[in-house]
Amino acid sequence: ADLNCGIGISLAVGEKGEIKIKTIQCGGSAHFSGSLAIGDQIVHVNSVPVTSIDQASELLVGPRGTVVVVGIAHAMTSRPGEILSIPLLRSDTHPMTAFVEGGVGLRLTEGIDGISTVVEDVV
Repeated sequence: ADLNCGIGISLAVGEKGEIKIKTIQCGGSAHFSGSLAIGDQIVHVNSVPVTSIDQASELLVGPRGTVVVVGIAHAMTSRPGEILSIPLLRSDTHPMTAFVEGGVGLRLTEGIDGISTVVEDVV
């Protein structure tokens, strides 16, 4: 059985009900791409409009090594309303990773033997 993977992000609902990137996991596909930022809105996944965190999560996760195309509206942009389609590879992340939250510092919880454990649902 192939392992299902995501792109290494966690999601939150914005003020207007939009689905936004809450955290980006170090070592994940989203992190390595350099194309996504915390606060960016996920507009669609594989051309399917995103309506909820659960639905977005289901669309983002799939067989390891497959490509998922994420439609992003950047939070910080000089072109409001622009949606970029970004292809990302679904891949594993290293188990000893941390989250970059709000773009500042690392957010860790202490785990067994001092190994950091993640505290978000990562997709």
